[in-house]
Amino acid sequence: GDYPTATHTHGDPHCDPNGTQSDGNGGTYPTDAIPGYNVPAGQWFAAQFQQLVANAYPPIGGSSGDTTPPSAPSGVTVTGTTTSSVALSWTASTDNVGVTGYDIYRGTTLAGTSTTTSFTDSGLTASTQYSYTIKAHDAAGNLSTASTAVTATTQASSSGTSTCDPTGTIPAGDYMIQANEWNSTATQCITYTGGTAWNVSTANFNLTGSGAPATYPSIYKGCHWGLCTPNSGLPIQVSKLGSATSSWSTTQPASGAYDVAYDIWFNSTPTTTGQPDGTEMMIWLNSRGGVQPFGSQTATANVAGYNWNVWTGNQTSWKIISYVLNPGGTSFNNLDIKALINDAVSRGSLNASNYLIDSEVGFEIWQGGQGLATNSYSFNATAGGGGDTTPPSTPTNVVASGVTSSSVSLSWSPSTDNVGVTGYRIYRNGTQVGTATSTSYTDTGLTASTQYSYTVAAYDAAGNVSTPSSAVSTTTSAGAGDTTPPSTPTNVVASGVTSSSVSLSWSPSTDNVGVTGYRIYRNGTQVGTATSTSYTDTGLTASTQYSYTVAAYDAAGNVSTPSSAVSTTTSAGAGDTTPPSTPTNVVASGVTSSSVSLSWSPSTDNVGVTGYRIYRNGTQVGTATGTSYTDTGLTASTQYSYTVAAYDAAGNVSTPSSAVSTTTSAGNTGGGGCTATFQNTSDWGNGFTANVTVTNTGSTTTKSWKVTWTWGGNQQVTNMWNAANQQSGQGETATNMSYNGAIAPGANTQFGFQASYSGANANPTLTCTAS
Repeated sequence: GDYPTATHTHGDPHCDPNGTQSDGNGGTYPTDAIPGYNVPAGQWFAAQFQQLVANAYPPIGGSSGDTTPPSAPSGVTVTGTTTSSVALSWTASTDNVGVTGYDIYRGTTLAGTSTTTSFTDSGLTASTQYSYTIKAHDAAGNLSTASTAVTATTQASSSGTSTCDPTGTIPAGDYMIQANEWNSTATQCITYTGGTAWNVSTANFNLTGSGAPATYPSIYKGCHWGLCTPNSGLPIQVSKLGSATSSWSTTQPASGAYDVAYDIWFNSTPTTTGQPDGTEMMIWLNSRGGVQPFGSQTATANVAGYNWNVWTGNQTSWKIISYVLNPGGTSFNNLDIKALINDAVSRGSLNASNYLIDSEVGFEIWQGGQGLATNSYSFNATAGGGGDTTPPSTPTNVVASGVTSSSVSLSWSPSTDNVGVTGYRIYRNGTQVGTATSTSYTDTGLTASTQYSYTVAAYDAAGNVSTPSSAVSTTTSAGAGDTTPPSTPTNVVASGVTSSSVSLSWSPSTDNVGVTGYRIYRNGTQVGTATSTSYTDTGLTASTQYSYTVAAYDAAGNVSTPSSAVSTTTSAGAGDTTPPSTPTNVVASGVTSSSVSLSWSPSTDNVGVTGYRIYRNGTQVGTATGTSYTDTGLTASTQYSYTVAAYDAAGNVSTPSSAVSTTTSAGNTGGGGCTATFQNTSDWGNGFTANVTVTNTGSTTTKSWKVTWTWGGNQQVTNMWNAANQQSGQGETATNMSYNGAIAPGANTQFGFQASYSGANANPTLTCTAS
């Protein structure tokens, strides 16, 4: 080959494969030119020059000779889509010298390059799926192998897409919008306006707020009854959840009855079809019209930087925990969903072994609804929780102090944990009564002159719980001896009368210490209590006369004489005359010397079941909105007969169920009586978990207890907590631990276990003995 100079062309020995060069010491060295490489005379090419430099001998200074490619990029994630773009991010590659950039491929086409670990591919077609891989390169030009491919679908370009189908859906990129109208036949239309924005464009529902909502139009990511969205990353096991965050902006009309809420579902297995069987976690951003979550309020909490009212309850096959924002709002920005999940685990409402299946946001609507809108929504969850399985250390030095007639203050030494202690669970007589994030807690609402036993357990963010502390016992003081009842309530007025409800109000009573609340009586039977001077009685029958009285009570239990009676007649109703179906499968369980727990299968109705009336020996003793009820204040060793009737919002009442009879226990006066009730809490076909509640039916505190039963099949207990287990064939014996043998009269403690089985899995009959 030749190379040009200022005047002419010289032969280049480096272009001769057999060429040599003087080394300046009388010798020569080979030029090591590349065989077969021809450089045309009078020309210079960068590629050939680079090859020359790389193969020169001796090596030319500055030539690295690096032939090691970077590692393949990992963790490629779709972080966002629009109608014309896809945003990507990934985990950085490594290299023996250094990564200088990344090549992004759309299919087999190079879409672009990036020197960072993110890239946005633009100019795409709406509603189209694309596949992406990424390769890393270094300064020497070495190229890594391709990453694992990810797919993304651009969002639909059409705005104004609507559906009035009660089960209609509208895809929205990586999300799905659903009409989800399931408890009404009224017309509802939802309109998609682009991105993740949609609204309720037509709706005028008119249900009462005491039953189920008419509808829950929503947008979700994940799998809802088998319909899964792309790129959700779900399901993820709770114990392995790395992060979960969400932002949501809404528009809320001033009228109507509705809630603005997340509905996040968890399942015991990573299945993506059917009704989840784990936990339903709702997060209420706001509500109007007096609607309330399922169950009852059990706590308040500050989690993820917000104040919440915490409600809990149990459906037939899953648990419900609701976090109600206080005060409500219209949007969340980067809400830490994982922090709320961890809190639910710490309260025992969510099992860390469950799987996060999907996250929905929308509007449960009872009345109105038109104009409700989601302006934007995002939800992102990633795995990477690490599977922490180490529980905190056991709390020590538990001390009871500041004891009054109705409260006990507790303190203890802090626990330690390999990651960090999140909080503490406080148990009274073996039953959890609260949680604390510090090392102190005050238990209130206690009975004077009564002994209580307390233990404390620590938990961490992964849901691991320590063994309980040693028990500390204390007795509340006798109280101030107040025997003066409040004055009689006056001016009782019945107003706001409908076909199924009556609203009452009255003038307040006075008391020498203070009025605690009021008891409301319908036709001489107490139907509720109130802490204010108003009450609404629901579940009534249309065109029926009712008589009401009100009595005041104070903290010492003194009760005033009842007020003068006021009578009123419910209206004729809106025309619905069809009663619900008769409740079936009424079962009496959890029988003590003074109480009976009832459960039954739900009724159906042409519009919707509002609640149930419970009758003891033919007389109504209470109502329930769910399918369970506990009747209290009973006499020991006495037989009672129960029936249940369902009613709807129009006041129609079903025929009563078949009667179920049971006899309360004897209420052993020597301290040795107890009962044990069994609850199957989760069953997955070849295994299950269960809780057993042990109740002291005697008059003195127990020292120890034992529960025995015989399995009807091949059940095998694999793990038991809060009790010592001994199994011999089909026989099972559970005895108390050192910290929960003492149970105060009327109090209870719980233990649980996990077991395997095949075939049938009938609940066993338990026998309890105590000393």
